[in-house]
Amino acid sequence: MISIRSLSVLGLVLAGCANLDEHKITQADDQQTVALNLGDNIAVELPCNRSTGYSWDVEHQPSTLELLGSPSYALPSNATPGAEGREIFRFRAVSTGSDTLRLVYRRSWERDAAPAKTFSTMVDVH
Repeated sequence: MISIRSLSVLGLVLAGCANLDEHKITQADDQQTVALNLGDNIAVELPCNRSTGYSWDVEHQPSTLELLGSPSYALPSNATPGAEGREIFRFRAVSTGSDTLRLVYRRSWERDAAPAKTFSTMVDVH
């Protein structure tokens, strides 16, 4: 018989293995082209300081990508109050083609203001 603890450990191992197939995209990939195969997963990780009210928002999502849930937010383990973290968006390549993924960094209540930062990358799915 398998215990609940064994199942929990197995789930963590499998989740870790699933992330091995995930392409990580960072600020260094801004204005670059990312080549993906159909079915590939990507994680877009961008610096973010939510304590200032700013967060990233998808302004243009290519039809070649499917957003996998809501973005997550990660802080360094030694973070102090007000520290910068990373906002992480996960996508799956669901159809072939090329288009630009564009994210904007702004405060949710300042929708009419120009974004403080932008991020865009050309996504080419084969």
